[in-house]
Amino acid sequence: MVQPYSRRSFLVGVLTCGSITASATYLLSAPGPPITLRIGSGSDDSGGRETLIRQWNVAHPEAQAAIVPYGSSTSDQRVELQNAARDHTVDIVNLDVIDVPAFAEEGLIEPIDVPHNRAYLSKPLQTCQWQGRDYAVPFNSDVGVLFRRGPGGTTEPRLAEFLTERNPGTLLMQLSPANSASYEAFVVNVLELVATLDSGLLREEDGLLSQLPPDEALIRWRTVLNTIRNSLTAERLIAADTEDSATDRFNEGEADYLRNWPTAWPALEAYRRDKAPADQLDVLALPQGMLGGQNLALVAGGPHRDQAWRLIEFLTGPESQKVLAMHGFVPTHRRAYDDNVGVVRAVPHLGLLRDLVEGARLRPIHPGYRAFADVMVRHALPALRDGRPVEREFIDAMHRELS
Repeated sequence: MVQPYSRRSFLVGVLTCGSITASATYLLSAPGPPITLRIGSGSDDSGGRETLIRQWNVAHPEAQAAIVPYGSSTSDQRVELQNAARDHTVDIVNLDVIDVPAFAEEGLIEPIDVPHNRAYLSKPLQTCQWQGRDYAVPFNSDVGVLFRRGPGGTTEPRLAEFLTERNPGTLLMQLSPANSASYEAFVVNVLELVATLDSGLLREEDGLLSQLPPDEALIRWRTVLNTIRNSLTAERLIAADTEDSATDRFNEGEADYLRNWPTAWPALEAYRRDKAPADQLDVLALPQGMLGGQNLALVAGGPHRDQAWRLIEFLTGPESQKVLAMHGFVPTHRRAYDDNVGVVRAVPHLGLLRDLVEGARLRPIHPGYRAFADVMVRHALPALRDGRPVEREFIDAMHRELS
């Protein structure tokens, strides 16, 4: 029997050769004692980032790279990466897109000149900027999508349809966090529903709150959260804890649709091939999907700045980005979508993801985002779980953290 990822493994091997060839030019850098370039990052179960690090290390015995994992949740990662950047125990930080402003504001990462002529996707590039300056380079992007498995269909439901009685089926979303590890997934899913039901509550250009009279804002937020709760009660929406648990429950047939990130696709496709080969796995647009992803930034005052910058250039180059695409990530470099080795055949929804990323909604681009997210959890979670109406303090606290 042909293994599900035999073609992917072959293509990754082809891309590896191209990436190593491209990075070999860096071997002509100034000689010196061997160093280790450390990248502080969250975990990556896909193996894509480790594949790129191995490629780099083959070509660079004088500047070996290593990923140093931090944190079990995005909030834990942020705190631990801040400490690592302050102590200079890492040379590069791989930041969630929502954390670039806070690191820039604190002076933990260097302002840089991102080579815009390398044509990164514009929306991920926007998350690398703070107060008119570039502080990071887009590493991999992400955007919320809908998955559907079955005999296939010609219609593409909209998220709003799951919030009415004429819904197209049941939808699994991450709306029941058990602990802080899944709080950010909850906030992202709520923001997508909010943007779908009342897009005027959030500004499209930067994700910040619209400036509304407080009483009007309170009424509109209450209406949106009540609509979401009603859909949960009617089981049109099915609440899951983590993104992984939602994927498992979808595979077990608990819902017709799944909201998740594109990185869930390899696991979903492997399950389909093994358990339901006659079915079709569709990746569908989520028009109000929130932008996710990670950006690479230089730690301010790091001892190996030049070598670290060359490593960032390698990791964000088009051939490296194609390797990430084969592992379920969304590339940030436009040339990664120029298919010359069959990547699009192996990842047929890649073009759709590019379009969705460029049209994605932004979470608030602000150093206070994490505090804003805490406010969302404290107030929106009881509203959805227990039916407790949000009060004026909810509106005031959100604005306070993003002021």
